Amino acid sequence: YSVGRESPQWRMFGDVALFSTMAIPIAWLALETLILPSDSPWKDFATDAIVVAEAISLTGAMNTVFKFAFRRPRPIRYADVDVPLPIFDSELSVPSGHTALVAAATTTLTTTFWLRHPDSPARFAVLGAGLLVTGLTAFSRIESGQHFFTDVMVGALIGGFAGFAVPYIHRKDIP
Repeated sequence: YSVGRESPQWRMFGDVALFSTMAIPIAWLALETLILPSDSPWKDFATDAIVVAEAISLTGAMNTVFKFAFRRPRPIRYADVDVPLPIFDSELSVPSGHTALVAAATTTLTTTFWLRHPDSPARFAVLGAGLLVTGLTAFSRIESGQHFFTDVMVGALIGGFAGFAVPYIHRKDIP
């Protein structure tokens, strides 16, 4: 399905989703830190920012390891092998970095929201928005011919894992 596909609009959507989901969790958690009663709002915000940065960094590291471990070519390589790609990373397909990073950012925000507001009905809206943005980003990477379905699934799993594990470990009382 991905081979031979090319959609500049979906490619742009994936890029916009990636860059906006890097900023949205930080902005949301900053506003929440200022609104919620706290003795040290700046410390709380710094902790939240570190959690987001750790989840994104862990995702980026796992993404790089997987790309070089699998070394799967992108869909364009199955259609036209003679087209030179600008950087070596553009040659590697699995996992989808865009999908992984968007999943990490949205899952980090969702997990933090669920841990902070366990009884809030808004947590389902946050979960739904995170799933929607991650799903649309994954779809955009397939529609634009950048990745295969399995690439975006592996990316979503990697990002979802890091986005859940990092905030959970930070918030859980572990001796």
